[in-house]
Order: sequence, then structure tokens, then C-alpha cells
Amino acid sequence: MPSKAKQERWQPASAVLLTGLAQSALLSCLPWLMDRSGLGATAWSWLLGGSLWGMMLMAPLWGKWLDRRGAALGLWLSFSGFTLALALLLLALGMVPGSLAMVGLLLVSRLVHSLFMAGVFPSAQYLQLQGLAPERWRGALARLSALSQLGRLLGPALVAAFAWWWPPLALLLVLLASMLLAAALWRRQRLQSKGTDAKESAAPWAPALPLYLLALVITTALGQVQFLLGPLLQQGLGLSPEGASSLMGAYLALAALVAALVGLGLVPRLGSSGQLALGVLCLSLGGAWLGWSSPQQGFWGPLALLSAGLALTSPWYGVKLRERWPRAQGRVAGRLSSLHTLGYGLGMVSGGWLLQKTPQTPLLGLALLGPLLLALLAWQAWLDKKSRA
Repeated sequence: MPSKAKQERWQPASAVLLTGLAQSALLSCLPWLMDRSGLGATAWSWLLGGSLWGMMLMAPLWGKWLDRRGAALGLWLSFSGFTLALALLLLALGMVPGSLAMVGLLLVSRLVHSLFMAGVFPSAQYLQLQGLAPERWRGALARLSALSQLGRLLGPALVAAFAWWWPPLALLLVLLASMLLAAALWRRQRLQSKGTDAKESAAPWAPALPLYLLALVITTALGQVQFLLGPLLQQGLGLSPEGASSLMGAYLALAALVAALVGLGLVPRLGSSGQLALGVLCLSLGGAWLGWSSPQQGFWGPLALLSAGLALTSPWYGVKLRERWPRAQGRVAGRLSSLHTLGYGLGMVSGGWLLQKTPQTPLLGLALLGPLLLALLAWQAWLDKKSRA
């Protein structure tokens, strides 16, 4: 029989896997969604990116709540809300394209998603690290991140498999699995112990502001890439919505596979400094390469580099922040989730705008990713040196 701790770690792992799967499947279906709904790229950029503002605001509140009430109850509540939002989205797609009812239900589904999805990752990370010594945090976060990437790998693969029949079938399968997990979380959520004492969990922003901004910059860049990839492939290669969905699914599957392999195989073997240096190098080269690439040339190489860079840097700054405030697990996780959400939202919204203004080179700004990251790391080093003086 598995221990209670192992059961609790199985639950957040499954939640992260399914949410990653749903998000990647939704993005892979984007060309089909535009065609089916009658809404253009700009409208969908606001639906997907604009709804993330609620997640940005709610994630820190979820983090504080988790420190006081515990993560198992939080994971059940937040994941159940995520499941409901996915069900509403699929229901909306069955309505008359472009109708007021469809648009209204899509808006409601994204609102529900924004309110509850904000708590899934903080809860999952809280449970995953619970009972572990600090020296094991980096490996645990890397494994959780790898599971998220595995979900992102399976999502595009499922969409690609069903693209020529009905692409959203992948989302329907995720919904069914999510309903089963939500039921399991309900049965086991009373096993969770209380969170830490809120009075001992304060974690000021200022001493680590550059690290928080590092997370924001990286996710903004990746949000642009994820939103723009489908429209660029469809327009640049003259593909049908189904063909663009299939090819985009293959690209995202490669990116997720690289990130999962790096997270599971490379991160545990690197020291902290080596992990950071290699991660920044991959992000810098990948951003510059992708900024000057075209659909005809292909995006395989730069996407692989960006994915490897994310898999290396995300656990690094996550551990660095938790080491500063080890009794503020919920708050740190909530803030990072908020910033990640804000970054992806900014990337999606700006991606739709860039596609209209500079349709030939909407990703050119990614060439500045490397210098921005180096500047933020230098700022953090200066703050740390100043605090020790």
C-alpha cells in the first residue's frame, strides 16, 4: 500500500500533468477554434490572454490561503474549478458560431478558469515539497516541471492524432480524466495537515525583485511564441486550420519533450551555477535564432533551445526564492504563479498585436531576451552584495 505522503504527491503530479495537457491541447487547437467560432486571432488572444489577468490577481491570494488552510483542500477546490471551466468551454463550442450565447459562455468559462486555475500550481508545488528537506527541493520541482512538460507533450500529440477528424476530442478526453481526479481529490483532501503559521510566512518582494522579474520576462517571451506559432504556420505555409493545428502540435510536442528530458535527466546532475549559466545561454541563443527565423526555415532548433532554457531556469529561481523564505511556500508559489500567468498573458495579448502590426517578423523582439536576463541577474547580484555589506 502506498504511504499517505506518496498519495499526496501523486495527486499534485496528476493535476499538473492534466492542466499542462489541457493548455497545450487548447493552443494546438487554436487555428481550428478560430475557424469554428468565427472569432479572429485578436479575439482569441484576448480570450486566452485577457482571462489570465484574473489568475494573476488570484494566485497571491491562493498562496496566502494555502499557508493557513493547507494545500490538499486548495488543490481540490482549484482543480475542480479548472475542470468546470474546461467543460463550459467545450459546451460553448457546440453552439452557433459567433452567436452571443457562444461568446458569452466562452467569457464565463475563461473567468472561471482564471479564478480557480490560479490555485492549482501553488497547491501542487506546496504538496510536492511538503515533508522534503530543502536540498531535495530542486529535484522535486524539476520532476514536477517535467510532468507539466509531459502534459504539454501529450496534448499536442493527441490533437495531432485527431486533427483530421475533430481536434477538440483531445480536450474532451482531458475533461473526463480531470473529473475522475477531482473526485479522488475530494475523497482524500481531509488528509492534508494545516499550513504554516501566517505570522512566520512573510516574504517581502524587494530583496528578490530581479528574480521575480526574471520569471516574468521569460514567460512573456514564451507566451508570444505559443500564441504566434499557429497563425505564423498557417499564413506562412498556406495551411488549412487542421493542417496548421497538426504541425503546431508537432512543434509543441518537440518543445515539451526537450523540456521533460532536460528536467529529468540534466537538472539533477548540474550544480546551481551550472544550471543557471546553461539555462540563460539556451534562452539567449533560442530567442535570437527564433526572432530571425521564418516558417519556411522551420522553428525546430530555436524552440528546442527555448524549451531547454525554461526547464533549466524555472526550477533554479523557484528554489532560490524558497530558500530565502522556507516558511512561505504558499506565498512564494502564489507569486510565481501570478507572474508566470501575467507573463503568458502579456505574451498572448502582445502577440496578437504584433501579428497585426508586423506580420512578417512578429518575433523579432526575442533577440533581446538574452541581454534582459543578464541585466536582471546582475541587478540581483548587486542587491545581494548590498544586503551583506
